[in-house]
Amino acid sequence: MIGAAVLGMQRERPLGKLPGRDVSVGELRRDGPDGGRELDRGRLHLGRRKPRRDCLSSRSVAARRTIHHVIDHVGVNVRDYAVSRRFYEQALEPLGYSVLIAFDEYKAAGFGQEQKPVFWVGQREPLGTGTHVAFTCPDRATVQRFYDAALEAGGRDNGPPGLREHYHANYYSAFAIDPDGNNIEAVIHAPVADADGPTPA
Repeated sequence: MIGAAVLGMQRERPLGKLPGRDVSVGELRRDGPDGGRELDRGRLHLGRRKPRRDCLSSRSVAARRTIHHVIDHVGVNVRDYAVSRRFYEQALEPLGYSVLIAFDEYKAAGFGQEQKPVFWVGQREPLGTGTHVAFTCPDRATVQRFYDAALEAGGRDNGPPGLREHYHANYYSAFAIDPDGNNIEAVIHAPVADADGPTPA
């Protein structure tokens, strides 16, 4: 699946401000005895009192997040269909991606896994130079294999495999520039203990 797919994150009960009053709000409303909605005064923190720490801790916030995948497929416009198709056939092979559908007469092809094309290349204007697409990997070794394959296919190095801790502590990725100047990434977010396979040296 494409990691570049936009992930919408929501808190199930977001913190906020009660209109017109200087209060911090945890869970503002609950079901009233008549089935309506009323303020839950027990969750209001009035005046100078600070909100409960467990409401604002990173662990609590993470537990409240719901992740939604909102992109079904994505594509890039390329200058030379044949060149780009060959590049992506080789670069994405370590991820288990292949051409699942092709319209050679229209110079377009869809790559994916398990009969689901999720990444498309098509020869047409305007060119998508500078587009950034990230592919999710099952382990760090696959990130390395993607990087090696992309460079062997004619891509340019844009960042070797490694941790990018400025994103978060377990963000492990590699970047390559495709024949049209697009920035293609392979990434895994899991800690080493949760990822399959050894960590590349």
